[in-house]
Amino acid sequence: IMADHGDRYYCGHCHYTQFKTEKK
Repeated sequence: IMADHGDRYYCGHCHYTQFKTEKK
């Protein structure tokens, strides 16, 4: 997982981002 814009985290295996508040 790589940091994305500081507000979201990016899945290295996927081309989508999700908010940290929804991180599982």
